[in-house]
Amino acid sequence: MNRQTWEGKEIGREYALQCIQSWRNSGFDLVSVNAEGERLSELISGEGIKLITVKRNASVQFGRPLVYLDDLIAAARSLTEGPAVVINSDILLELTPAMQQQISNIRPGQCVFSRRTDIHSLDSRTGEQYTRGYDFFAFHTRDLSTFSNQDFVFGMPWWDHYFPIHMYLRGLKPLPATKPFAFHLAHDERWDIESWMLLGKRFLQLIQREISSLPDNETLAHDYVQRCERAVLGSDVGFVSRAGIALRGFTHRGKVENEIRMFDRVGAANMQWLDELGSRQT
Repeated sequence: MNRQTWEGKEIGREYALQCIQSWRNSGFDLVSVNAEGERLSELISGEGIKLITVKRNASVQFGRPLVYLDDLIAAARSLTEGPAVVINSDILLELTPAMQQQISNIRPGQCVFSRRTDIHSLDSRTGEQYTRGYDFFAFHTRDLSTFSNQDFVFGMPWWDHYFPIHMYLRGLKPLPATKPFAFHLAHDERWDIESWMLLGKRFLQLIQREISSLPDNETLAHDYVQRCERAVLGSDVGFVSRAGIALRGFTHRGKVENEIRMFDRVGAANMQWLDELGSRQT
């Protein structure tokens, strides 16, 4: 992990150790999931972190040996039938005792998803709430017994939209998260706009498929469809047709700026829907 202060001093190792200690202080057993052949941090063995290796990685597609979401979730299922948490390795946690207890008591059908707060120094806990995705996912592994997705990659965009939307549409109920508890020492994004758009297209395709498989009278799905379809085109065409028309149109006309704006709208609609759903459950 590489991080610098405003003065350019390298503090990546110090920050990584703070993250590790914060997970232990939160009561978690630590597991790192990495691809075979990936260069590993010495902190995995040095700090006694359990290592799970998976055979495949996304280096051909995205230039880094990142783990597929499907393999990450399968690793979580292999460890326990009970509560589990997925976070990025650069997230610093400060869970209250009440939150720790709530997560340890998660039952099937319940979950906790949370954004991070971007901070700019190791000792700060004030900053800007991240507005483009989520970084903390707590759930019961029994709810993931049939989860399968071969498209999204941990460390790339859109998986952190697809995963909570998928779980909510299948009946999970969010538990309240009382105050910011996930912090992140800010840095530049490590994915490019082409990857963001590629995975955004896949997100829309998968969500179309999921919505089509749900009953027509599913209130939660209907609410989401209304939000997402307005974001895609803003017309009265049905969601599946609208998304398909939009994607075909962008492919034929090559209007990249319009495509970027469309996916920005979809991402914002996702976040608003997920945030409102969480607040309705508190």
